[in-house]
Amino acid sequence: MRPKCTIQDQRPFFWPRDVDPATYIRFRIREGDAERRDAADLPVQEVASAVQYILEGQISLPKDQLIRELARLFGYQRLGSAVETALERGVHEAIERGFVRWEPDRERVVYKGDMFR
Repeated sequence: MRPKCTIQDQRPFFWPRDVDPATYIRFRIREGDAERRDAADLPVQEVASAVQYILEGQISLPKDQLIRELARLFGYQRLGSAVETALERGVHEAIERGFVRWEPDRERVVYKGDMFR
């Protein structure tokens, strides 16, 4: 078995051979306290997908509120610097991938598509 590997902050992330990380659109959330991952273990691809999922229902949110919603979704009670950094990177990834767009004049992240339907 030779999984694919991507590097994020000098940390390897392994993907099944049949998965393309560049087009990955799923995310995993915790089901219990023992299953919550360290923020460093969140690939930007998963966080980007979660961004789109949240904004599909909210349409747009201020970036700081979106970060808080993401933290709750992934099971974090507090926004420490590591959690905030990981989630912010996922927001930037979602913008880069075209899932959402940034409106600097309103300082909001806005839903762009219909990916989950």
